[in-house]
Amino acid sequence: MGNLSSDLGNTRGTVENGSVSPRRSVTIGTVFFKVRAMISVVICTFNRAPLLRQAVESFLAQEAMQALDYELIVVDNNSRDDTAKVIEPFMSDPHVRYVLEPQQGLSHARNRGIAESKGDIVAFLDDDVLLDRHWLRNLDTSFNETRADIIGGRADLLLDGPAPVWMGPKFEIWLSRVDLGPVRKPVTSGIFGLNLAFRKAALEEIGGFSPAMGRTGKTLFAGEEDAAIRAVLARGGTVIYDPDVKVQHISGSRANWRYFRRSAFDRGRQSAMEFYDSARPGRFRMLKMLAGSCLSIVRQYLKAVLTLNPYKRHLIWRRIWGTVGAIRQYLQIMCGKAVSR
Repeated sequence: MGNLSSDLGNTRGTVENGSVSPRRSVTIGTVFFKVRAMISVVICTFNRAPLLRQAVESFLAQEAMQALDYELIVVDNNSRDDTAKVIEPFMSDPHVRYVLEPQQGLSHARNRGIAESKGDIVAFLDDDVLLDRHWLRNLDTSFNETRADIIGGRADLLLDGPAPVWMGPKFEIWLSRVDLGPVRKPVTSGIFGLNLAFRKAALEEIGGFSPAMGRTGKTLFAGEEDAAIRAVLARGGTVIYDPDVKVQHISGSRANWRYFRRSAFDRGRQSAMEFYDSARPGRFRMLKMLAGSCLSIVRQYLKAVLTLNPYKRHLIWRRIWGTVGAIRQYLQIMCGKAVSR
């Protein structure tokens, strides 16, 4: 089957210093189509073999795939569990490939997936999703009908039981729930990397995902997806939300306060690192910031104690833990410890 690559030449990129380096530039927003594009689906994984098995089985169980041009690339980000063994039985399917990326970090793994991909569209799935039976077909249809540069789909949470009473809408979004309405529409935010697809040309033009952002091992940093979306939009690209491109996100192990506390703490650390890298404040300014942050914690604590609504109270506690993470990072910087991960 023909594809965009055959019309434009070799657009397969390479990874240099963790970022994607294109072999030729293709302007974002410019789409050349004669036939349906090949879709490269990338699942990056780290030490979650049982969930990965379910995700791959869900992908291969879709309907009407025989009419589509696709591949599935599993990028093992240096796992120490049975990931390679879990994938082995699926390798008999000619559409499935396994790649080991030893450089730790989700952005490194995603950029490796981009470089390995043969398709004109690169779609990213998390290793803990279950796909709708028509996910691939609907994604293919959406790209052909919208000519978008990025398409993000719906994601419903799959919990082990009832959600905690305090887990309101914002917490669901922090678990990557995506529901922007019943109709396809242009968006600038609100879509997440667990179910996100790009034209490969757009990814190559922006250099892929920033290795300075995103999760590394168990550290819950983020921001690389938003940065990529903003970069594509800044170059005139189009981003579409399509509710028919849907998945379920297995979120039971994260629907607890321990996870949200840890994620808030790590996001606070990340914010402090990013601020320091951009502003390079002197010691006096950092001492002033630390004092202000400590005062903020006292105020927020008093507010939390007086808040009866459990949802609102936990939102305050999350802000507190984010501030604690930032304070810790600032103290490490002032003590001369490494800023980078």
